[in-house]
Amino acid sequence: MSQSVPFTYQTPDNVLSVTSESSGIQTIVRLFRDGNLVAEQRGMDSNVTLRTDEYTVVVKVGPFGGISQALLLPPGTDPKDAQKLGAEFTAPAGTFARRVQEWGNRHPDLYASRHVVIAIGQTILGIIGFSAIFFGLLPNIPWPNITLDVPLPQVSLPRISLPIPEIALPAIPLPDITLPRLTPPGWLEPLMGVLKYLSPIIIAIVIGVREAKHRRQRRARSEQESAAIPRAGSSTQIRV
Repeated sequence: MSQSVPFTYQTPDNVLSVTSESSGIQTIVRLFRDGNLVAEQRGMDSNVTLRTDEYTVVVKVGPFGGISQALLLPPGTDPKDAQKLGAEFTAPAGTFARRVQEWGNRHPDLYASRHVVIAIGQTILGIIGFSAIFFGLLPNIPWPNITLDVPLPQVSLPRISLPIPEIALPAIPLPDITLPRLTPPGWLEPLMGVLKYLSPIIIAIVIGVREAKHRRQRRARSEQESAAIPRAGSSTQIRV
């Protein structure tokens, strides 16, 4: 696989670009500054942190080695806070990632709601039961009738009797402690049964709301920065 089309970000002084390239089962992620390679990392992690003396970039790599997101962190920021504080690189024009990025910037709430949709789908599968569907379909599959009749030889193994000593253990009297029995109220049992299925949806809602908030903040910062930054010229082409 050749080097991917770069995700780019314009800083006040430089143009940063991030690319990825598959190398066997590993992925090579590279960071360029004004077309010059300044950082590189090879591995199989889905989140890659590239560092230079000036910049720290967190790159999210997809299952097939492509870049799904790249974020530039402010100086001194922990990479764990990339989604909250990072500035997003711009995906290549004309790509599916660019269309998703633009749609997500226009509709941050709808874009973040994908977590809720996934959680609802997982909950429905849990209620229906994947195993019930799987084993319900198995009897209806016309499997071929194959009879395997292979005579096996009878082997008589010797019996070995080992003496087992009898050890008399001392009887230790244990105190008789009566534990209190706690009976939950009747209305609590159905509520706990419902929460078992609602808990992943509630967690997904919290994640979606937080992601939508972070995306709106990144969009506002990007608009403020891009208004004061001139466009990059032809000298910012990546040297491959």
